[in-house]
Amino acid sequence: LANINWSSVQPGDTVYLHGGDTYTDLMTVGKSGTGSGATYTSPITISVEGTSSGTNPAIIDVRNSSSVAISVSGRAYIIIDGIYGQAAIHDPSGTPDTNYGLRIINVGTNGGCVRDTGGGPFKVFHMDCSASQAGSGDDAHGGIVEQSAAAGFEFAYNWIHGPSNSVHWAATGIICWCGTGGTSYTENLIHHNKVEYMYHDGIDVGNNTSVYNNETHGVDGSWHSDSLQSGGGSYVQIYNNYAHDNSDQNIYLDRVASGTAGHVRIFNNLVVSVDSPFDTAIGLVIHPEGGNWDDVVVANNTFYGILNNVIRKGGGTNSI
Repeated sequence: LANINWSSVQPGDTVYLHGGDTYTDLMTVGKSGTGSGATYTSPITISVEGTSSGTNPAIIDVRNSSSVAISVSGRAYIIIDGIYGQAAIHDPSGTPDTNYGLRIINVGTNGGCVRDTGGGPFKVFHMDCSASQAGSGDDAHGGIVEQSAAAGFEFAYNWIHGPSNSVHWAATGIICWCGTGGTSYTENLIHHNKVEYMYHDGIDVGNNTSVYNNETHGVDGSWHSDSLQSGGGSYVQIYNNYAHDNSDQNIYLDRVASGTAGHVRIFNNLVVSVDSPFDTAIGLVIHPEGGNWDDVVVANNTFYGILNNVIRKGGGTNSI
């Protein structure tokens, strides 16, 4: 992977990993595709070439290091799609797919599967991303990590997980601290992912993002393990998700910074906590920690088996 000749790769090209091979080096994407805003015109695609979808994946072994398997930092309009022989942008309304043609394994402390800091949009589909040991990383690292004030990110049909329900990966499953700060709920899409056995958070988003049809399970251990979190962003929708048997906060709105954030919609989620000690988790917390929330709508959610607060609101002068 380190020997890819990126100077010969052009916008619109696909770089194939070979199904059945295990790579022990890492990929740093060296070229951007083209596009404008959230529109991909001629993306660069990274996919898997093989004969049998899901049964002969390409594997990147991070070997328990703090490295990132695929770095897209400083690049834009990149699509990473593990499904064999396809590089399609999947219809967000489609049914879940479990053809993990790309597996990233043995992620170490403060390492990750796909990460960008300050680049443009990218998409990740059909990836199995995991750590083999707990580690001691912080909550700003993990499976897919994006920190850019841009639009056009989409993370879907991925499985991001720690080793087991008794050994949690000290990381966050998906981080999308993104969005332009406008008034759109759909600049960025996170959907049809399964995130489980994480020590810190499950899915954490910023502005202008829709989080839907995801499953979080076994997010537990840090005393502030938040399964579905908006860390102070505006124009965020969290809906149709299934959060079950997690600790601490299942859905968490945390306005850490000063000022007011809002226009948040939380609806049609199913939150279940029936197994000890997860039955002491809170269903939903609205917390104006450093600022304030305004125009938050919570509707038509189902909470089952929760012995603690089902919905808890902090201080502030919120319009809820």
